[in-house]
Amino acid sequence: MLTSYNVREFDDDPSCIVWPAARILLHWLYHHLESNFGETLRGSTVLDLGAGTGFLALSLATEAKHDVAVEGSELGFSNLEFNISKCNSLNVTPVFWNWEAQPGIPPELPEKLDIILGSDIVYPRYYDCDALCETVSCLLGRSLAKEPLALFALCERASTDSSSNNFDFFFEACTKRLLKVSEFPISNEILTTVLGAGAVHGEHDDPGGGVGVRSCIRLFRIQRSE
Repeated sequence: MLTSYNVREFDDDPSCIVWPAARILLHWLYHHLESNFGETLRGSTVLDLGAGTGFLALSLATEAKHDVAVEGSELGFSNLEFNISKCNSLNVTPVFWNWEAQPGIPPELPEKLDIILGSDIVYPRYYDCDALCETVSCLLGRSLAKEPLALFALCERASTDSSSNNFDFFFEACTKRLLKVSEFPISNEILTTVLGAGAVHGEHDDPGGGVGVRSCIRLFRIQRSE
């Protein structure tokens, strides 16, 4: 059963906002994870990169065996800890990790991960795509058995008068690290259920978009190339 937690948010800090991509990813996981990948949330160990408020990790906690919520902003991490404490969730572990400043994988992360998640964490003006892709490559390469399933719900932001967008840097960084990127469709049913009737094809009102920016949520799987 899908559970969506109410968490404390601060409008003036990007790490303390529940972004639309996190809500979309939550619904997609509950309705399409098993049919697309044969995976289930129940009993899984999940890593949420850039967890922010903890909304996604907390909402998955009723199904997953163990959620690890990673946040690298000090204010964001403090708010994450508050939300986990408020929800009294024993199987969500907060981990402070800024992978741009500290590229080594923290010892607090479990050796075995089943699912790696990220929502709206590709934003070149604020975050380093190269560092993110290096982090994902290292996490995927840790497993000696089955590679974790890595799914990112990302917001594509493109100026209406330009052909370039924030994904260009991300795709380039993935290619440099021999990461394969595959897109999976998000149904209009999920988009409109979560974001409202005007969100068909993923376009939506975006707190991080600004005037003259087209915003569209897309879902990707990240894998190591064979």
